[in-house]
Amino acid sequence: MVSGTNPSLNPRLAKVAGVLSQLDWQVDVFCPCIVPALKEEDEALANAGGWRIIRYFDWEGSKARLVFERATRKAADILNRRLQFESAYSLGYGMFSGLRPLLPRLSTYDLMIGHQEVGLWAGMRIRENLPVWIDIEDWYSRDLLPEALPGRPVGLLQNMERLALTKAKLCTTTTKAMAQALHHAYGGVEPAVLYNTFKGGGKPSWQDRAQGSVVSFHWFSQTIGRGRGLGVLLQAIKLLPDLQFEVHLRGRLGCEDWLRRQLDEKSDPKLILHPLVSNQELDQRIAEHDVGLALEPTIPDNKNLTASNKIFHYLVNGLDVIATRTKGQVEVAKLAGEGRMTLVDQNDAEALAAAMRAAICRGPRQLTRELPTELTFVGFVKRAEQLAAGLVE
Repeated sequence: MVSGTNPSLNPRLAKVAGVLSQLDWQVDVFCPCIVPALKEEDEALANAGGWRIIRYFDWEGSKARLVFERATRKAADILNRRLQFESAYSLGYGMFSGLRPLLPRLSTYDLMIGHQEVGLWAGMRIRENLPVWIDIEDWYSRDLLPEALPGRPVGLLQNMERLALTKAKLCTTTTKAMAQALHHAYGGVEPAVLYNTFKGGGKPSWQDRAQGSVVSFHWFSQTIGRGRGLGVLLQAIKLLPDLQFEVHLRGRLGCEDWLRRQLDEKSDPKLILHPLVSNQELDQRIAEHDVGLALEPTIPDNKNLTASNKIFHYLVNGLDVIATRTKGQVEVAKLAGEGRMTLVDQNDAEALAAAMRAAICRGPRQLTRELPTELTFVGFVKRAEQLAAGLVE
């Protein structure tokens, strides 16, 4: 398996690696260490899952190599931005001096699975030599807003995505909506769907809030800041001045001043901030709350068509969900069953406030309702096993 970041930042890769390891496959994950603080968490994931990490680049490694890799990445970005010369070396660190020399070794395996842009690139370089499974967990060529596209090798990514759908042994993606859109854009075989669900079932640790307190809403991301649906959430909070509830935000704090400026004295105490926790602890924290918030935008296409990890974390831990009406989230809402998810339009603060008011009036959740198998971790494991078996028959 090949990825462009730490395994602990790519839970989909770690889950597939664990499934294959349980089938008695030898699983080697070729990846860089971009965030050194996550090394121990990476190793813990690998040990628990029964697979092995092979680093092709380490941010804490040789300083000379780090300087070289940063210069290579910057040069690739400049060539793309100024001369429209697109280079794969702008996709990730360690590709030139680390991953590229390993391509002959990758060709000796029985199967290669590519994750993220780097895995897509590696898979398309060695696809003639062995079966390749490309997991398109994001639509890489359509994952940024127009103002962020300069410097992004969009043409190169589109060519690799087209090759993956027409030449790879197997392609998977996150939703039926994404699979259909990719097939419509590139032809080939429509990707199989592997919903990115999680184990869940964590027992509440009661560290975020007091047990049995007022209704609690939960939102999480890598960063707490502008965008990400927080602006409309803060507007909605101000529309509910007389109700008792809590909104818990989890992530790296980007701009607390901005958050506080959006609120008034009455609504400010309702907002509670938390730092990131490990993947192992996340389910326990989520399970403390009543309603999960997934306020994803409808643009770019990638955001509209995929289903965020948030939704699956919320559902498997028994939370109801308030989500924006993206195509991917509408799809999951239909599968989850009536009453589990409330959909609202993006940037509609009044609709979001009405959905929150309804949840507050219902009170704290009492029961964890059953989900259809395909939205559970059991369903994820069964589907991954079927796909893997089909590749080696």
